[in-house]
Amino acid sequence: MPRVARRLVVVAALTLAVVLLAARFRVTVVDGQSMAPGLMNGQVVLVDTAVRGRDLRRGDVIVFTQGNESLVKRVVALPGDTLEPVDAAAFARVRDLFERPPVGSAPSCLTVPAGRLVALGDNRRESDDSRAFGPVPVDAVVGRLVCKVPQGGPQ
Repeated sequence: MPRVARRLVVVAALTLAVVLLAARFRVTVVDGQSMAPGLMNGQVVLVDTAVRGRDLRRGDVIVFTQGNESLVKRVVALPGDTLEPVDAAAFARVRDLFERPPVGSAPSCLTVPAGRLVALGDNRRESDDSRAFGPVPVDAVVGRLVCKVPQGGPQ
């Protein structure tokens, strides 16, 4: 094969690889301190969009849409998971978003509805998350974080 033809094949293969990677991965910038100290405001992360709502596990850091925003949070409960009263205390403000308990009733277990998950920021004091807006629709998940770009570059 002539040298020019080989170069064209290599360029075409590299172009195809870049297109395929761009279709599967998305670059996202963390906005706010809700995931600090692990992820800082302005930090760039790479998200695998092939995951979407499938194959998520507790502990995964995900990007999902809430209104017009893309949020970065950690999955703490999956569809069908039961939150015990001890856990439910952390969700005191969100209990009504799961179900309407009788007035004056003792906290009971909460079950995450089918097709939804609970996502919280690691920095609970600074996070607007499932405690504020309830369980996240699995269909709103954009993808799972696969790596973060170090801030500051080489020292």
